[in-house]
Amino acid sequence: MSTDTDKPTTPKLRTILSYLVPSLTNCQFGFSTVSISGFQAMTGFLSTYGHIDPSTPTGWNMGLIPQQLAASFVNFGTILGILLSHPLRHYLSCRHGLWLACVVSVIGSGLQFKHSAVGGLYARRIIIGLSNGLLMGFANPCTAESAPAHLREKVTSLFAVWFCAGGVLGAVTNNFTQGLGTSWAFKIPLTCHITIPSLLFVLVAFIPESPRWLLAHGRGDAARISLSILRGYAQHTSQPVNIDAIEKELLEIQNSIDSQRSSKSKSKPKQSHLKQYLTLFNPTNRLRTLLCLALL
Repeated sequence: MSTDTDKPTTPKLRTILSYLVPSLTNCQFGFSTVSISGFQAMTGFLSTYGHIDPSTPTGWNMGLIPQQLAASFVNFGTILGILLSHPLRHYLSCRHGLWLACVVSVIGSGLQFKHSAVGGLYARRIIIGLSNGLLMGFANPCTAESAPAHLREKVTSLFAVWFCAGGVLGAVTNNFTQGLGTSWAFKIPLTCHITIPSLLFVLVAFIPESPRWLLAHGRGDAARISLSILRGYAQHTSQPVNIDAIEKELLEIQNSIDSQRSSKSKSKPKQSHLKQYLTLFNPTNRLRTLLCLALL
C-alpha cells in the first residue's frame, strides 16, 4: 500500500545543485573556447606575441600558422584531458576529479598572464585544454550516473545549452575588452576564466558523490546516503524516507556493475587503457564509433 512517504519530496536545493553544478563545466568549456579564439585577434594580444606589420589595420600581426596552432593546442589539450579522465576515474571520485580539474584550470589561466615566447604560449594553451577535458571527463559521466533514468536524457541535453551559454559569455567579454590597446584586452577575459572553476570548486563540496562510483568501490552505505539526497527522499541524509525505492535502485546499479565486470572477465585478459580505446575501432565496434563521431 502506497503512502505519502513513498513519493519523493519536493526537491531540495542540494538536489537541484547536484545536477546543475557539474553542468557548469560545459559552460567553462564554451567560455574558454570562444574567448581564447576571439582575443587572439585583439591588438593587445598581437602586440604581446606578434610583430609589427604596417600592412594590417592594427599595425600588428602574429602570422596565420601561430594563431591556428595557439587555438588548436587548446583542442589538443582537451582531447588529452578527456582520454586521461577515464583511467583517473578508477582512482578519483567525481568530486575529487572535479577539484583536480578546477585546480588545473586556475593554474592554466594564471600562467597565461606570464609573457613568453610563442612556444610557452602553446604549452599554456595545452594546460587550458587539459583542464577543460578533465572537467568534462568527470562531470558529464557523474551527471549521467546520478540522474534518474527517466530524466537522464533531459539532464544530459543541458550540456549543449551550458556550452552555448558559456560561448555567449566569452563573446560578450571579448566585445567589452577589444577596444583596450594594452595586454589587459586579453588578460581580463583570462581573469574571467578563473571565475567558473573557482565557483565550481566551492559548490562541488555541497553535492553528493556518484552512487555508482561509491558502489563500484565497495562503499554501499555512502552510496545509499548519496542516492537518497539525489532522489529527494531524505530530510536528513542518514534517514531516507522511501527505503524500498532506494534499495531497489541501488540493486539495479549493483547488478549493472556486476554485469560489466563479468563481461570483462569473460572476454580477454586485462588490457591497458590504450588497448581499451583501440577496441572502439575493431570490426565489431567500428561502425558504432564512426556513427557517434559523425553525430558529434
